Amino acid sequence: MDEIRCSSNPGVADSLRPLGNAFRGGGWSSSAHGCGSVAVVDDRAYLETVRDRLSRAGFRDESPPPAAVLSARRREVKLTRFGLVETVVAVSDRSGSSEPDDLRLFGADIVQFAKDGKSGIPLGLGSSLVVYPVLLVDEASSELRQFAGSYTPKHWCVMEFPVVVERSTWSLVMLDHVPLWGAAYFRKTRRDAQELLAPT
Repeated sequence: MDEIRCSSNPGVADSLRPLGNAFRGGGWSSSAHGCGSVAVVDDRAYLETVRDRLSRAGFRDESPPPAAVLSARRREVKLTRFGLVETVVAVSDRSGSSEPDDLRLFGADIVQFAKDGKSGIPLGLGSSLVVYPVLLVDEASSELRQFAGSYTPKHWCVMEFPVVVERSTWSLVMLDHVPLWGAAYFRKTRRDAQELLAPT
């Protein structure tokens, strides 16, 4: 499978343009379109890019929970979701190869963190949550790729959308299909993950 290359031009890297997808062994790997070699990106540059994108999309920084190095929250009133929608993004501080349980457990921790910090409006009675646990790994194992490509955790009035960012290729690995239930929501959630979290 050919890699999708990305531009090293900072002006291009920071834009929220449409992103390309390439199927990579069990999950969708996404990176920005570009015209040169793979951009030289490190963890700090990636986190700053994500932080800037989140800020421009209306998120506010929060003190990250344990095992995370970045977290942000956005509150919006959406008639299509019948009330207040809070979206939480948290990026892990993990390094090295990770396994499916790492993504599952990190996701559970971030969902609880999102619930603990939400508004007083009860879930299902005027509020809901969208949660992006982002696992940062050196290299995603084939087991992790397959798991991330099919994992759709279910919660009451919480959409958890786990994402893996692989350092070795600077690509995203995430859900590779849209479930029949909540199809419209999942399409938008996956598109937002690409726009906000794709490495530059």
